[in-house]
Amino acid sequence: MTAVAFARDGRLHVVFAGLDAVWACRRRVDVPLTAVTGARVLSRAEALADKPSVRAPGTYLPGVIVAGTYRAPRRRPQLWCVHTAEQVLVIDLTEEARLQRIVLDVADPAAVAVELTGHLTA
Repeated sequence: MTAVAFARDGRLHVVFAGLDAVWACRRRVDVPLTAVTGARVLSRAEALADKPSVRAPGTYLPGVIVAGTYRAPRRRPQLWCVHTAEQVLVIDLTEEARLQRIVLDVADPAAVAVELTGHLTA
């Protein structure tokens, strides 16, 4: 499962463990909290409706997993690690960030979104 942590150094750390690291083709991503514009919970279907079509690198098995970096023309890349969860966590990032957004399957997306929002307003 993917872990999301907030460090005292003002950074958001997303850590991929086990097969998630293999499927997403990375072990972690670190983003300054100043680059985060918000966190929200979407249904899997809503999130997938706006997923870029080009995977490079990553894993895609329809209805099972969407993981890795997804790209589209004239858009910044998105990082995904979503299994079969009905609700996913979407972390939106500023224009200056390398990624447009991070979409994750976490145990309790609503709780993580509230916690992340709290770090942004602190």
